[in-house]
Amino acid sequence: MRYAKPSFCRIWLLAGLVLLLAGPAWSSELKERRLSLHFDNLPLNDALQQLQSEYDLHFVYSDDLVKRIKVNCHHDNLPLRRALEILFAGSGIDYRIVNSRQIVLIKSPRRPIRKFDVRGYIYDGENGEPLPYANSYITGTNMGTVSNVDGYFVLVNVPEGPHELTIEYLGYAPARIPLTPRSPSPALRIELQPNLIPGSDVDVTEQASEVMQLSRESGEVRFSPKLLPLLPSVGDEDIFRSLQLLPGVRSAGDGSSGLHIRGGRPDQNLVLFDGMTIYHVDHFFGFLSAFNSSAVKDVRIFRGGFPAKYGDRTSGVIELTGKSGSQDHLDVGLGVNLLSSRAYASVPLKGRGAWLFSARRSYSDFLQSKAYNNIVNLFFKEESDAVSTYSDAGQLVQLQPSVYFYDINSKLTLNPSRRDVLSLSFYGGRDHLDILQELNLNPSPADTNIALNINETVKWGNIGISGKWSRIWSSRFYSNLNIARSWY
Repeated sequence: MRYAKPSFCRIWLLAGLVLLLAGPAWSSELKERRLSLHFDNLPLNDALQQLQSEYDLHFVYSDDLVKRIKVNCHHDNLPLRRALEILFAGSGIDYRIVNSRQIVLIKSPRRPIRKFDVRGYIYDGENGEPLPYANSYITGTNMGTVSNVDGYFVLVNVPEGPHELTIEYLGYAPARIPLTPRSPSPALRIELQPNLIPGSDVDVTEQASEVMQLSRESGEVRFSPKLLPLLPSVGDEDIFRSLQLLPGVRSAGDGSSGLHIRGGRPDQNLVLFDGMTIYHVDHFFGFLSAFNSSAVKDVRIFRGGFPAKYGDRTSGVIELTGKSGSQDHLDVGLGVNLLSSRAYASVPLKGRGAWLFSARRSYSDFLQSKAYNNIVNLFFKEESDAVSTYSDAGQLVQLQPSVYFYDINSKLTLNPSRRDVLSLSFYGGRDHLDILQELNLNPSPADTNIALNINETVKWGNIGISGKWSRIWSSRFYSNLNIARSWY
């Protein structure tokens, strides 16, 4: 029996049928393949070798093609094609998938690279507060910027292609957002969540927390009042006492919250709160600072050189940004300590803004705690619970000081349009000191007795008001107009 030899056409027909049947199988397998990319400044050649061993892939390429290329990306469970786009973004490398395992790398054809702007707003994920001076950058590149006082940022001339946008802010978990800038897009809304420590049972031997953060600008340090509970405090959570932990900043003594920067005096510093100049920045003879941490969301301190816009102060600059309040929900809070009590309220205005009110007052004028007596003794150099008795030449003098303070913060923020933000901020703080001196004079003759009472009252404090208008004119042009006035 003879068998006819298969013709050349029959062989190609059979091969075509095999490829036709295998094609859907490869396509289905490719759709099911998912990759995770976790590389920190790793050479591309090493990253490819790692992917080959972990996912049973085979990359075909020339060593010269991947030379001097490093990758930096963190993504989980991505489809194969999406993962390859991110891996080779900006490297000048293209790929061809031959089958479910084999991938050929080639040099991308040269074509004009289109560039776009990436912009957005950064908010607190819990209360909707804008986060000023947050770091925003494209992962693995030197393209980055800092958001302004309203949490707005813009990255200009971002090349077309897949990228990863990283947002970082002190006290919050970083956010990483995949980007594919191919056409102009609306502003992003990015919400950061507080970086909370899990509540499971652990044995703590040492805990390193990033409480302060160096800025890109020389001599600038940023600090978030949300992290005050992590720091030691005396009597109350105090912003200025926390800043004394920085190198180059010291206090005049254990009982002072004043800031001596680069050897200068506290009155040589420029202190700004929402654009208002605050002249007297402490309570209780300097034991506490004049700022309620419940009303402050960001602090910047310049210990070295500072921008010319701050003027000619000889020491340093401390710039505080007040909270704007939540536009989503009502938020209230109360606090009591050994020296004072405080209240806080944030009221949303039907999606068009928010009103924030915060007040703090000491109760030492009618209730003297042990902490209060210790503070008064410290500043009056006496030892007997704020009452000093001594005699000299027949005179008996009793000194009874009474001190209390209060401060108030109020801020109204309105959004008349999507491009405009209006805010009106008020600050008021005052200290009240009463000194009662009782003198019993016993002159000659001995049966004469003269009683003399002297009551001295001293009051001092600050009042300030500021208004700000912010507007987005275009994706690259954002303006702030700030007018402020303060009195001491």
